Amino acid sequence: MKCPAKQKGLFKAILELETKISNRFGSGYGKGLLDMLTRRTPVGVTNLLCHQKPTSMFYKLAHEGALELTVEALALREEFAAIIPASTCDAARRRLAKHGMAVAA
Repeated sequence: MKCPAKQKGLFKAILELETKISNRFGSGYGKGLLDMLTRRTPVGVTNLLCHQKPTSMFYKLAHEGALELTVEALALREEFAAIIPASTCDAARRRLAKHGMAVAA
């Protein structure tokens, strides 16, 4: 899928997450993010992951104390505030807090 111009930074950040996850846990981990980016825009991927039931990768990252490597954490970065819907940020904030990550309101 073609990435809208104002979502290029988020696209790059999702790719960087995938690389960090793969480096930390092995090359098979994080591949789902790349697959999703072929079918959805970066904001679409973020919306989907923040609003649906947590993935097994989210639970693995939570168990490993690596919630900073989640799309939910990415959704809350100030640099993406203009393109991530408030409802998605709220869902991300609730999920991260529920799993022990301190997040600003």
